[in-house]
Amino acid sequence: LMDISSLISDFATDEEYFGNVLTAYGTEEGQYVVPLFFTGGMVVCREDMADSVKDIFCFAAYLEEHPEEPGLVPYYFKDRPDLFFALMYDFYGQDIMEGEKPPDKERIRRYLQALHVIYQRLQENPEATLSEYRKGYWDIAGSPSMEDSFLLLEKKEGNVSLVPFTPMGGADCLTQALHHPGYAIVPVGGVHSRFLLGIHAASKEKEEVGRLLKFLLSYFKEYGNTDQSIALFGFLPGIPVFKPSFTGRFQTSVSDGEAMGETYERPLFDSTCTAFYTSPEDGEKIADLLETFHRPAPQADALSNPVYAVLEERSSGYLTGEKSLEDTVNDIWQGLKLFYEERE
Repeated sequence: LMDISSLISDFATDEEYFGNVLTAYGTEEGQYVVPLFFTGGMVVCREDMADSVKDIFCFAAYLEEHPEEPGLVPYYFKDRPDLFFALMYDFYGQDIMEGEKPPDKERIRRYLQALHVIYQRLQENPEATLSEYRKGYWDIAGSPSMEDSFLLLEKKEGNVSLVPFTPMGGADCLTQALHHPGYAIVPVGGVHSRFLLGIHAASKEKEEVGRLLKFLLSYFKEYGNTDQSIALFGFLPGIPVFKPSFTGRFQTSVSDGEAMGETYERPLFDSTCTAFYTSPEDGEKIADLLETFHRPAPQADALSNPVYAVLEERSSGYLTGEKSLEDTVNDIWQGLKLFYEERE
């Protein structure tokens, strides 16, 4: 790939980009790819827990030290270990790795034990179900009802909410945390992006390809959070790498004529809770939080991430008690060892 640093710098100012996302996908030698969109994960929790959710080991240790606390808010994946495993990897997948080398058995064992503690606490919470409250609730996909996660924290149904920050959800939940005292927002992991643009160094049409790249950047700078973007992809694949495209979505009124930043009463089980629409000021604060990610994070995608493919396949049955810890550790270690040997 060729260095496209000058092309990017000529196109937009540093203030217009989420510069940290560019840096995450750059190198000391230059910028060889530019993302169009990205996603990241935030943990919303009580302020006193902020230091305990930065990695999966501290999170599990906290729950073990506080057996009376419910842990995660009731998610749809209570009885879906596959979804639980994927979401936890998106947030804490870096905790099982040791740089560029395969993890040893002890690190794999610690990671699996931590997963088991968190999953079991979710299973043990008798209130951890939304089946009768909201049919089809799908928090992992970032549904518009994401703020329900936070409101469940307010009702003491849990003390930690994992917020997969996607275009369709995330801001709602974080907005509630910004307006309710006593909560912390902790960015965890890093950035994910599946839409990276680059120019092959051996291309004979570098100028033409460069113009196409500029066009795509200009298109998503203008339409990153609009119906035009959805029309092109069929969905919004992430947060646009241009900050004004992200913050601009909070400059207009929401449905039913309600003004951004105003409150409303949201039904929650047999009562209601006060919720907030996201104001322009909230959008700027959330953008500041998004700028704290500084490296790409491993993603729970078996097609593009061979390490995750090994973990997903060889951990099957562990969380539900159908497979022992040691058998799971040995299977994962053998699979990762084989993968790294073949890569060399």
